[in-house]
Amino acid sequence: MSFDYDVVVIGGGGAGLSAACHAAQQGASVMLLEADKALGGATALSSGVVYAAGTSVQRSAGIQDSPDAMYQYMMSLNQWSIRPALARIMAESGASIIDWLLELGNDFPPELIVESGVGGCPRGHQCVGAGAVSFNR
Repeated sequence: MSFDYDVVVIGGGGAGLSAACHAAQQGASVMLLEADKALGGATALSSGVVYAAGTSVQRSAGIQDSPDAMYQYMMSLNQWSIRPALARIMAESGASIIDWLLELGNDFPPELIVESGVGGCPRGHQCVGAGAVSFNR
């Protein structure tokens, strides 16, 4: 018997699961390989918190924030020692990632947004079940 897949993903952590999900949504046949007995990888240890700015969840909580403010905060906090282009991508992509996770059925209640770090604006979006529910751990 022969197996043929359009995409083979190695690792069932957050990145691998995201890659497999996106490929499947685009119509690809996908094989996901995971060495552990359960999915989740290091992402399962994250407590389900996603750091993002300018999100629909923040707006529903009355929090005014923007990707530019998050970018400036990250760069200042790290004394500009991180790669600016990557920090900009993270800051500008966060809201769409939260929206995508909501579409997949994750729940980020406004009351669970936390202020991550040493000050600034509440940007830590905590998922109900601390993210582990999706991994059946």
